[in-house]
Amino acid sequence: MKKYARHQKDGKSWYVRLYKKGDEGQINDLFNEIFCQSRPLDTWKWKFLKNPAFPKQIIALADANGRIIGIYPSIIERFKFGDKIVLAVQPVDNCVHPDFRGGARVQIAIKKAFIERSKDLGLAFAFGFPNKIHYKIGKKLLKYEDLCSLPILFKRLNLRLAFRGRFQCKFLEAIVYLVSNQLYKAFYKLFRSRRYSKDIIIERITRFNESFDEFWSIASKNYQIITVRDNLYLNWRYIENPNGPFVIYKASKKGIVQGYIVLKLFETGSEKVGFVVDFFTVNDEQIILSLLNEAILYFLKEKVDYIKCAILSNNKIYQVLIKQGFSSLEGQNVVYEILDKTIDMKFFSNIENWFLTWGDSDLFG
Repeated sequence: MKKYARHQKDGKSWYVRLYKKGDEGQINDLFNEIFCQSRPLDTWKWKFLKNPAFPKQIIALADANGRIIGIYPSIIERFKFGDKIVLAVQPVDNCVHPDFRGGARVQIAIKKAFIERSKDLGLAFAFGFPNKIHYKIGKKLLKYEDLCSLPILFKRLNLRLAFRGRFQCKFLEAIVYLVSNQLYKAFYKLFRSRRYSKDIIIERITRFNESFDEFWSIASKNYQIITVRDNLYLNWRYIENPNGPFVIYKASKKGIVQGYIVLKLFETGSEKVGFVVDFFTVNDEQIILSLLNEAILYFLKEKVDYIKCAILSNNKIYQVLIKQGFSSLEGQNVVYEILDKTIDMKFFSNIENWFLTWGDSDLFG
């Protein structure tokens, strides 16, 4: 294992090293303490030890006499990059214990070790989806480069929240919600009955089988830079994910898979939100509309207040969503760092080459 220099701060000694078996408990405990979570250790193991893309982990950490006080973990992903497959890495769960934050030396040191290890393993680039706070810190401290702002789209499914508090009578509010919900539901049922192509079959699935590998080989031809969405990855990401359950619909035509959509329900206070986590199809508007309609009907059945979806605007799915009444919200920052200096930056930085959704991020586990 590579040795790193020992550091001293306010009389506290620490050094940087890489993850080794047995660190799991301390790493997960630090994450839970800093982010006020209660993530089980099995979820950590799913996320970092069972990822099918690459058998090794890249987790840099700061060790203060056996106590882990800073972590820079990551998820390795396979990307289609032009006409080849490369490995990219997404840093996640990055944090430092408050006792060691002053001067930012720990943060910089573990990030440097992470980058060195990533280059040693031949990875092509690092990318991430930082929140607003981490984005500001990362731009200043960790030298994030901006790739794009991932558009977030929004669609209201009833008028409950819009009219909340406007009536003194709660009963009247309930009537407004019930009527608007039923109107939306009736509209989408009518839309489904007038589907453009009757040979499109929509099914809810509980696992991705080998037919999705053939679908991936066809649908991925429309994009130059995209996470490899084969059945191995999709099952790990959505079926085996302890942060589920996810609701998944597939579209097929004449027995051949044409696309899928992944949904997730969240309740935040008095609001019920439906997230479109991932949405990937062949470039066919009929397929997109059929999957979208099924998703909306599901969300209406679950009494969802509104839907949110994140997808790049160069995608036909984005264009269909806009046509179907979705509106744009503030986007999600996407950042990167190049690891392989032979990468063609003109090709990489052209956002028209990319396919990204929330499914590519760490938002849902």
